[in-house]
Amino acid sequence: MTLHYKKDGTFDMRFNSSRAAMSSGFRMSHFGYSEGVSYSPMPAELHYKKDRTLDMRYNSSKALATSCHVSRPATSSQLHYKKDSTLDMRYTSSKNVMTSSKSGYTYSGHDMPRNIPVTKAGIPDMRTTAAKEWVKEQARMRMNDIPSWIPRTKDNSLDLTKAVTQEYLKCKDTTSTNYVPDQRLAYYCQKLEDMLFRKLIEDARREHVNMPEYEILPETSEIQRQFSSRSIRSSIRCDDDDYDIRSEIPELVTLINYRDLKINSEDKLGQGSFGIVYKGIWKNQTVAVKQLHLNKLTRQENNPFVKEIKIMSKLGKHPNLVYLHGYTLDPLCLVMEYVELGSLNYLLHYCEDSEIEAKITDGRIKKKLILGIILGMIQLHAVNIVHGDLKPQNVLVSRDYTAKVTDFGLATLRAKTSSSIASSMTPDDGATICGTAGYMAPELLSSTKPPEYSSDVYSFGILLNEVIQEEEPYLDQYHNFAGRGAFGAANYAQSGKRPNIKSGTPPFLNNLIEKCWHAYAQGRPSFKQIYQDLKPDHIKFPNSIEL
Repeated sequence: MTLHYKKDGTFDMRFNSSRAAMSSGFRMSHFGYSEGVSYSPMPAELHYKKDRTLDMRYNSSKALATSCHVSRPATSSQLHYKKDSTLDMRYTSSKNVMTSSKSGYTYSGHDMPRNIPVTKAGIPDMRTTAAKEWVKEQARMRMNDIPSWIPRTKDNSLDLTKAVTQEYLKCKDTTSTNYVPDQRLAYYCQKLEDMLFRKLIEDARREHVNMPEYEILPETSEIQRQFSSRSIRSSIRCDDDDYDIRSEIPELVTLINYRDLKINSEDKLGQGSFGIVYKGIWKNQTVAVKQLHLNKLTRQENNPFVKEIKIMSKLGKHPNLVYLHGYTLDPLCLVMEYVELGSLNYLLHYCEDSEIEAKITDGRIKKKLILGIILGMIQLHAVNIVHGDLKPQNVLVSRDYTAKVTDFGLATLRAKTSSSIASSMTPDDGATICGTAGYMAPELLSSTKPPEYSSDVYSFGILLNEVIQEEEPYLDQYHNFAGRGAFGAANYAQSGKRPNIKSGTPPFLNNLIEKCWHAYAQGRPSFKQIYQDLKPDHIKFPNSIEL
């Protein structure tokens, strides 16, 4: 009997086979659920919507949903849900449910008290003490189950990039994170049951893929000269908050009037501790607007903002680096090139657009993306810049699958010739520990010096492995470094540990990954060498799934 599943691993009730299996109490092991986890027999009277999914207005449907681990609350017909059964926060009705104290609903359909602050995604807001304490309490009270409010990626793997997941697992007295090997493969196998998706993959495999070509900007020498100047290297040392930020920014950078930007506050491209990135229109072209949380900052707080402007303004229009159009002062914003498909991290772990997924499973597309990242990093290193935080979140992907490196807030200016330049570095130039732990070169933990180019190569090795296997680093080893602090993964790597390399990875790529994340910086290749090794046509990246 052929069974059909939804993305959350539960039966797709549009199919008779699924309903029959539910009636018989079928024991489900697909998608990593343990044998012995049985579903309650199907009630005799079930109600369905026109798309043959359960109609959650009826108690019988809600009872079945509970037994299938679907955490959707009692609902009215006006509520909208995502594919994982959580409220779709793009709709006002969903937001009202989240905020109303009289609605009787739990947040995002999860069993959370109303007094626990949540993010717009409906998960505990770990920036608040109340949410942190509640998550710790839940971790201590629960056995080995993972609650529904712990975020997951599209294949139902735990999302270890989220603070709530990290905090919950840190407080668990367990050596397991419910890791299931080859969970992404199982996800794709399920999708292949859809003949439309299968055809999209077949079509993608037949298309020609153009690989990016080596390109160094012709003005690289001039960029090097400008970056070597004191005005670019100088740190902002004063805490005086009464100064004109324009005095720190090169005149060639366009100062844009914020009122000339057309921004829809609901059209967010991303959000982080720095601020929010919106999609907007400027001079009849689509742009990305990175707006800081605070409108008026001290000199010290402005330093990363000013440094990012300086770096981006000098890089020019390299095809594999995000371009800076200009900045605004009130509020403080970077106005940048809009890159259509979003971050590589989103495409790998969250995007459920079948056409995009079909492309991402193609090894040639993966190679194109990787070569683009390499070329962007070659340009950065050519002008003495260490990125400092290379990871899939900081790689954007265009409609034609060109990779563009972005986010230079942690970038460090290096010098190859002048010892006086190196000696002028301060903690704000990169000597403090910064970056993302899972991608961070372990030597940075014990060094007081600014990061070297080789630290970017280490990060690239982690990223390369992640792109090939479509699995977040250390997903199967998280329990080994949980609770070791903010840099637990880097501390774990310092002992010689690395993410697992998927079996079946071609030997050449396996060896290259290991060279990139070599324990000793001197043992890592340069990006130029990596490009030369990967560029030849006979170097193939594996497909995520074979038909």
